[in-house]
Amino acid sequence: LRTIVGLQCGRLYYNLSSIHACLRTMPFGDVLVEYFNRFIGTDRVATQELPKRKRSAFARPGEFVEVLRIIAATSRAYWRSERRICRFEARADQFHRKCSDTIVPDPDPEGIAQRLREFMHIRCHRWVDAGLADVATMCTDGYLRQLLASEWEKHELDSLHHTLLQGVENIVSTIPARRLWQMITMIQKTPGLRAWFRNLSSDEIWRRVETSDGFPSFCAVFLDYIEKWGFRCSKELMLLATNYQDRPQNLIDLIKHHLNAAPFRSPQQTILEKKQERIKCIRRIMERWRGRRIGPWPGVSKTFVFRKILKWAHMSIGFRERARCKQAQLYADVRRLARAAGSVLHQQRLIEDPQDVFFFNWDELQAVLGSRSSLSDISRKISSRRAEYDRWRPIIPPVSIEAPLGETVSFADVEATSGSFSASSNVRLTGCAASGGVIRAPAAVLEDPAQSDALTPGCILVTKQTDPGWTLLFGMIGGIVIERGGMLSHGAIVAREFGLPCVVGVEGASSRIRSGQILRVDGGRGIVDVGD
Repeated sequence: LRTIVGLQCGRLYYNLSSIHACLRTMPFGDVLVEYFNRFIGTDRVATQELPKRKRSAFARPGEFVEVLRIIAATSRAYWRSERRICRFEARADQFHRKCSDTIVPDPDPEGIAQRLREFMHIRCHRWVDAGLADVATMCTDGYLRQLLASEWEKHELDSLHHTLLQGVENIVSTIPARRLWQMITMIQKTPGLRAWFRNLSSDEIWRRVETSDGFPSFCAVFLDYIEKWGFRCSKELMLLATNYQDRPQNLIDLIKHHLNAAPFRSPQQTILEKKQERIKCIRRIMERWRGRRIGPWPGVSKTFVFRKILKWAHMSIGFRERARCKQAQLYADVRRLARAAGSVLHQQRLIEDPQDVFFFNWDELQAVLGSRSSLSDISRKISSRRAEYDRWRPIIPPVSIEAPLGETVSFADVEATSGSFSASSNVRLTGCAASGGVIRAPAAVLEDPAQSDALTPGCILVTKQTDPGWTLLFGMIGGIVIERGGMLSHGAIVAREFGLPCVVGVEGASSRIRSGQILRVDGGRGIVDVGD
């Protein structure tokens, strides 16, 4: 467990060998490894073997009982998934209310420290409820695909799999896009609002919205969005990132761009259409499997197992997105607490810049807020860590690093392998088929959602990775190509809801593809053809 994660170039890496070794200690370990790889979007299998142990003649009955206990405990955990997610959400909401009461114009350092201690307790001791949502999604989706693979070939399997996981409706990550569509519709129907967004700067629009200076209905909807969903932005789990709550003008800029582009189709209508496609697909599968049994067990039909697994898969995906939403809320609250702590320490002349608070580790920040650290120690550590940060920041580390078992990778090795691919044309790239459909359109290669001005209506978005901050752009594009992620990554889940052809895990996509190149994306087969 100690080697599951590690730092390279100041970035956090997961150790696939250690994760696979942990999974293989469980019953059906090799199957779990396969499910896990598909979950994260990799086909690499660590070759590390577990140490052999001697087994007595009496060991096998005990192991059989242990397996039964594990299956029973796991089933009980899945059965209580919704209760667990609700508990995690309630805990996050309670923490959010406490943070709002703590962060006042003149915050108390001890109050900030207390809130930070509460967050660390949640993160280190109350995170299992959220983590099990990931595990449930991984396992139910993996078994669903395994069930389909027993009947359909690869070329049909991916298409069926996508269709069964679309139009789920209870995906919380689609709500911000629906609220954005609501605001855009209000603007388009109101001449005065259209004049605001056509003639005024974002700063002026925000001033009028904040003071409700005209169009109170729209102002109320916008302010409600900022309060409830403004933390859902790109890099939402990064403490240095800026969200819409920090700068609402960024959301206004995005709305302006939507208004200047093609009509933004209702996400809810698209989701309902995808649901109808899913229902037809389910009927087709049920008709084919009618009367068939699972294995040698009498009375256990394939159709019964299929419907149950599909239901659990949909529930698990919904739970996972709900947990991820509350995780983002928690980190947004910690960001607010850290900035409040930075302001306090700056006022006390302990740090030169309020942003220097992010160069402390957890224990040091607690000590400084409690006035248990000397000024000389603080200045020296901040200076050293700022220099280290500046050293690592320009390095573009590789997506994956391989080294012999037990060896570490040096900075020189990482730097040598951190180059990018060269742009290509008339080539075929492949990845994981994440959302079905075929589209041919120009590419728009973006590194950040803030570059949305580069998007043209119906283009194909090409990027390294997506998170909820990208979702607000999905109403403008026709397809997605992503370097990282798997079938159950956030971008893939939302792309299926919006009916966008999507291929993930395309190595070097943002380097090999140039903006303006014509792409043909086949989301059902995982193929991206790059033209001139």
